Amino acid sequence: MTVNKIHTPHLSEAVHRELERSILDGSLPGGEKLPTEHALAERYAVSRSVVREAVARLKAEGMVEARQGSGTYVAKQPRVLSFKQQAEAMPELKQVLELRRIVEVAVAGLAAERRSEADIKAIRASLTAMDAALAAGDSGAAADDAFHEAIAAAAKNPYLQRVVNFVSAQFSEVRRLTWEPADYPNLPLRAQDEHHKLFEAIIACDVEVAQRYAASHLDGVGSRLHALTGKAAGRKKR
Repeated sequence: MTVNKIHTPHLSEAVHRELERSILDGSLPGGEKLPTEHALAERYAVSRSVVREAVARLKAEGMVEARQGSGTYVAKQPRVLSFKQQAEAMPELKQVLELRRIVEVAVAGLAAERRSEADIKAIRASLTAMDAALAAGDSGAAADDAFHEAIAAAAKNPYLQRVVNFVSAQFSEVRRLTWEPADYPNLPLRAQDEHHKLFEAIIACDVEVAQRYAASHLDGVGSRLHALTGKAAGRKKR
């Protein structure tokens, strides 16, 4: 069996992405049984608990379904919601953004103070991946996740890193949406400009500026989501 080892701080999110991609591109067609937890754990070189968490999320999203005594199967018609439907279905976004502001502003400052050359390399790699996605018209959501997780790693506090990775997992779907807004094609460009400014402040070891740009980025995230959900709500009333 081929082992597709995943290198990311949040393993269950990475496995979730891989399985979701396989479902959406037809590699795992509707009605097909998923490989066992053991087989998936071997394939991605992770623990079975990581696989269990990833599959649980797919179940919650309606992508797969459990059949008692038989196993877990890809839904015959996976519930893939549109951009606006997903945005409307997330009333907890305000609370998640509040948590991000509390944590990520402090993390940005610590990253600017404590980052190593290896950290800079990891952050730059995710930033470059987002630039490439923008240039190609692709989604840079996975690289966006990696960018924030790499900054958290640079803060050199494993407890803060766990919090950021947890929040990143909760916010991952929203990042995907904001990278694919048909009605607002400039939104990813704005977000990327904010990412670059934050990165430059971390390189410069400027704690205060890094915190300011982290806060500004989160303000931008909130504004973009407000625009998206507001337009969706307006259309729903018509």
